[in-house]
Amino acid sequence: MQQLLIHAPGFASKRLIDIVMPGSHDSATYTLNSMKSFSVTQTKTLREQFLMGVRYFDIRLKQKGEGLVFFHGIISSDVRSASSELASFFSTVLLSNEVVILKLHFDNTSSYDLFERNFMSDILNRTITPSDFRTLSIKWLIANNKNIALLVKNGYGETEYCMDYEANTFGGWGKTRDSQKLTSKIESSRFDPTENIAKLKVVQTNQPALVGSGSDRFLSVLEHDQKPESRQVTQGYIETTRVILKGTLQRQNTEEKMESTSQIRGVVSMDNVGGDTGKTILLLEIIALNYKGKSYYVP
Repeated sequence: MQQLLIHAPGFASKRLIDIVMPGSHDSATYTLNSMKSFSVTQTKTLREQFLMGVRYFDIRLKQKGEGLVFFHGIISSDVRSASSELASFFSTVLLSNEVVILKLHFDNTSSYDLFERNFMSDILNRTITPSDFRTLSIKWLIANNKNIALLVKNGYGETEYCMDYEANTFGGWGKTRDSQKLTSKIESSRFDPTENIAKLKVVQTNQPALVGSGSDRFLSVLEHDQKPESRQVTQGYIETTRVILKGTLQRQNTEEKMESTSQIRGVVSMDNVGGDTGKTILLLEIIALNYKGKSYYVP
């Protein structure tokens, strides 16, 4: 976001919920060793994803014995992996001025309690309060060393430093590998009902395993991601957003401009972030939507 503050007109005055940012779906599944074909959605570490430009992370945690593990469905990592990966990730984020949004998905409140005991003291001073998340500019957050927003699923609702995920996001998930159905779902999320004005939009382009019919049903998530029609869903969303953005810049009516701008904002969440050149370019294209619709920008 440092480059955006310098080069993207108007970016500094926006709130986190007003910008476009790349996200990763099931961000820590690279640590899973069982049923990898259907449980692994990412190949890069949390730290690597962050350094590539991902700013929204979907991290799922549950208690196992005395520690926490990453999980996806019924598959989980080992305790050592989760502890070391989170430590490395938080260390990197805390050494930067980059703002990140963490969706922390716990299986129950006991797992949340354990996360709070093990990690919250390290990041507490850098967390963004719910009120600041909804109202203050990115420039203010960075200037005041507030760069970690926590959206929690299966915690205790809204607290001094955490927001409830369900109550503060919208967009939904298509849960399909049918490219037309998924495109229809994510395009429908562009239009913000009045009650969603202060919420974070999360556009989920990820396509699940074991759905549909025929042999494609058993393709792994990563194999399916290699198919051109799979990537075209994300590319199409980016291209449509760019067209809307360019039209917005030409509008003179303030109300119409605000309505168009609301169609552009939000997280674009992907599988296999940075898995190859094509996915890296998609990530950069998402970031570039903050540069007034230009083609992708390499910092």
